[in-house]
Amino acid sequence: MHNDPSLTRHEARAHALRREAMVDFWRGADAVWARLQLDAAARLARSTLRLQARLRHRAGASAAQAAPGAAEGMGARR
Repeated sequence: MHNDPSLTRHEARAHALRREAMVDFWRGADAVWARLQLDAAARLARSTLRLQARLRHRAGASAAQAAPGAAEGMGARR
């Protein structure tokens, strides 16, 4: 390469700094990915709970609507 030892030393330092920057970048990217995964899992859990509540509500509403009609048909004499 170069004959100047100070230039070689600076190049080595620049290489080490670039390597450290890449390690920091990937560490940050991994942290963001992990946070996204947790957020996605939490959203999925909330969505599941909302769906279950909606289905329970519909089932209750259907049963309430069916009950009066069924009661009139059962045992009603004229």
